Amino acid sequence: MRRPRVCSGDPSRKRSSTSPYGTTTSTAMIDHGIQLVADYIENYWEEMWFIDMLNQLLKYSDENKGKFDIVAAMQMAEIADEEVSELVPVAVKEVKNEF
Repeated sequence: MRRPRVCSGDPSRKRSSTSPYGTTTSTAMIDHGIQLVADYIENYWEEMWFIDMLNQLLKYSDENKGKFDIVAAMQMAEIADEEVSELVPVAVKEVKNEF
């Protein structure tokens, strides 16, 4: 997906159609992602059953963050969810099954 607005430092800014893809690896973005993961855990802890994910969450540290792929994936998923959470789905016009 295109770079989330939170990467620009101004989440209220509209996204540029020419912006790069992905997020930055700044300390601020990592901290923001970790906070979003913490919020997710606080809200959905009773629904988390994936043992490898729980083990990585328990052992995660900033010093060794490169060894925690599941936590990094959770950060990216939460940042993406935050970016698209305000989008409103639109009705799709009926598609004909013709070539």
